[in-house]
Amino acid sequence: MLALLVALTLQEAKPLPPVAEPDWKAWPARVDGAIADAWRVLTAARPGRAYKDATERRDAERRVEAAYAVLARDRDGACAAAAAAVRSTDDDWARLMMASYAAEHGGAKGEALLAWALARAKEVDLAFDPVFEACRRMAARKDATLIAAVLAVLRTRDGSVAGSRFAVPEVIYAVVSPFGDGALPYLRAMVAHEDAIVRRNAAMALGMMHDDASRPLLAKMLAAGDVASGGAAVALAELGAAEHEKAIVELLSHSDARTRFWAAYALHDIGGPGAAATLRDLAREEEDPAARREMSVVAEALSKGRLPLPGGRAIAEKEVAAILDRVVRGAPVQPQDAASVSMSATKENLAGLERARAATAAGLTENHRLWARVAREVRKRLGVK
Repeated sequence: MLALLVALTLQEAKPLPPVAEPDWKAWPARVDGAIADAWRVLTAARPGRAYKDATERRDAERRVEAAYAVLARDRDGACAAAAAAVRSTDDDWARLMMASYAAEHGGAKGEALLAWALARAKEVDLAFDPVFEACRRMAARKDATLIAAVLAVLRTRDGSVAGSRFAVPEVIYAVVSPFGDGALPYLRAMVAHEDAIVRRNAAMALGMMHDDASRPLLAKMLAAGDVASGGAAVALAELGAAEHEKAIVELLSHSDARTRFWAAYALHDIGGPGAAATLRDLAREEEDPAARREMSVVAEALSKGRLPLPGGRAIAEKEVAAILDRVVRGAPVQPQDAASVSMSATKENLAGLERARAATAAGLTENHRLWARVAREVRKRLGVK
């Protein structure tokens, strides 16, 4: 950790600003027994709650649906009751669940309440989906006063609760990228955080934000060999730092399954034939399903070598932009279109490339790998860090 702190002195880094206290007077006290009962029902029906049988679960689901219907009849009253509870509870699940509702239905003052709740929460995965959506909306406005709240989602351990569609890179694209280079000093400071998960996610964000100045810092994190090293591996791969392949391969034997997953993910972009053989061997013994699948996928990709994208042709900047727009909208795009973009994109297309990369991030599919590769190839061709 000391080495990281020393490295931080070599580049601009600053801690996140404090989150302002909400204007509690903006939420007038209101007493409504039905709303209070509805919030109690929703607080009790938290993720992971055990039910004795399917009938009890269905009854709970009906109570939840009815509770939300009660809140919908008086959203102002529901938000006021949520604010009072958020202020008094130490229950992270309840606090984030109610604050997320206020952020969705209570306008700016609801977002201020969620920002305050996020700053105090020890665990954000408890109510991640609505929290993420609220932070996505706040980040889209590029309001620098909200950055402390938005970056709080980098405390997520997996980017989701069980079964969610979100993955850490998607979170980074959605809630960090909108702030552009303005987020970099905060991310650099976050890699010295006491929580290894925060360090991991902040490192990953630095790579995905193309922060080439952080290479030495990321190399130190990789060498540390802890959970945060998985994020450093992804970041260095994003930056094209193939010289770190050996250290990343060593992470494939880490005790933490998620770290093994991210090491394999990183090797997709910088690994060679030796890495493919190691991945294939380790996949046979890997007990974690996600890590095993990633090792197998990457081993197969590396065994084929880095073949050029097929069928590319020189196209105009406007045609590049049109292809990227189709990617963002989820419309079909052929591999030869990706090759043409790789050959022809100009600096004016870089923002569109980042949008395409972000739009394909859900699920970390081969389509995402394709557009991440195209973005890296274009930046390298243009000499853009």
